[in-house]
Amino acid sequence: MWVYTTDPVGARRHFEGEGNYILNAENGGIGYADFHETADLIPAAVQERLEEIVELLASEELTTGVDPVSGDVDEATIPEPEPFEG
Repeated sequence: MWVYTTDPVGARRHFEGEGNYILNAENGGIGYADFHETADLIPAAVQERLEEIVELLASEELTTGVDPVSGDVDEATIPEPEPFEG
């Protein structure tokens, strides 16, 4: 996953107010990088699953087990691992 960061001028244009600006899948602040020249090496099932994961994170149906503000591990929200069947 990559984190989209803004320059200070851009941040002032798009972020008004005090406090933390949380970047997440829902607001487009995180995602994954393009595969570029290796795209043909990544099976379609894997690419589709990555898209599903981003969508699940955005809808909050999937959590990471980490509090987005403090960065602390939240044991109650750690998802159960599931094997990939692709």
